[in-house]
Amino acid sequence: MNIKKIYNFSLDKCTENYNELKKAADNNLYVVIKNAISKNLVNKIRRKINKDFNYKKDVRISGRHQFGRKNLHRLDCGEYGTSRFSRYFFYFPWNDNKEITFLHSKLLNLKNKICGTNYDLILGSKKKTNYSLFQIIQYPIGGGFMSKHRDPARKEKNDTGYVIMLYLSTLGKDFKSGGGYIYNKKNQKLFVEKHLKSGDILIYKSNTLHGVEGIDKNKKITLNKINGRIVAAATINYFKK
Repeated sequence: MNIKKIYNFSLDKCTENYNELKKAADNNLYVVIKNAISKNLVNKIRRKINKDFNYKKDVRISGRHQFGRKNLHRLDCGEYGTSRFSRYFFYFPWNDNKEITFLHSKLLNLKNKICGTNYDLILGSKKKTNYSLFQIIQYPIGGGFMSKHRDPARKEKNDTGYVIMLYLSTLGKDFKSGGGYIYNKKNQKLFVEKHLKSGDILIYKSNTLHGVEGIDKNKKITLNKINGRIVAAATINYFKK
């Protein structure tokens, strides 16, 4: 297996060439897609989360989501199956999210193509037990991290399982040290962050061992503003029974 494959595709072109990207993800440890979305769209999304953010409204426990729930942000610091220090912004598809919905639908379409699924934004699968959530994750300056782990297998039997992560920050600009890593079959830790910048997409198999090294871990923690490493993804979640 090779280490990486790099493309320079727009998000729409990614969807048109999904078979090539899927094959690349199967034959390489990870795939990098440069300039998938424009700087203008990155800035719009960054302004959106800054506008929506109020550190006094951070929740610590969100529980299982139900239809009609308002958008929220949650601060995680501790052990949750995986140890992590990160903040999650949850944008639910039934809310009016404007630029978020536009990007969400395109990322979900790419996920459907590569994973061989047919998820809908709100109804999820035909069983109507799930939905797609647009999730933005901030790893704050001062040590934001996630311990190494493998993503759990999807409940839908035909979901082949690939992580498709959109980058909204850049190493060297938004933070100086730390970032995403992946383990190869020789159990060697490979830092992928240096190959990515805001607007790029990272793809790898969900059973790949991966994590996030502490972001500027020797600097002061500041939780009342958005900083550090920021990534986004269209994820599949299940309604509370």
